[in-house]
Amino acid sequence: MDLLLHEKLESLDSFKEFKATVELKFSVKIKCVHSDRGGGGEFYERYNERTKNPGPFARFLQGGNIEATYHVWHSTIEWCC
Repeated sequence: MDLLLHEKLESLDSFKEFKATVELKFSVKIKCVHSDRGGGGEFYERYNERTKNPGPFARFLQGGNIEATYHVWHSTIEWCC
């Protein structure tokens, strides 16, 4: 399984391959995906002027009941701990 991405467009297909391999090998379901993109980005969701518009990756996670969590760098909480 090659998980080295050469282009951003490969992220969803690579994640699907990773998910299938992990779930088959370990007999578990992936429940959460954590990102350091700061609450969104090109892999998860896009925003327009009024609302969030889930991208393909976000729709795949939602359809599989996989929670997406984010880490916002340089947040107040990070520096206070």
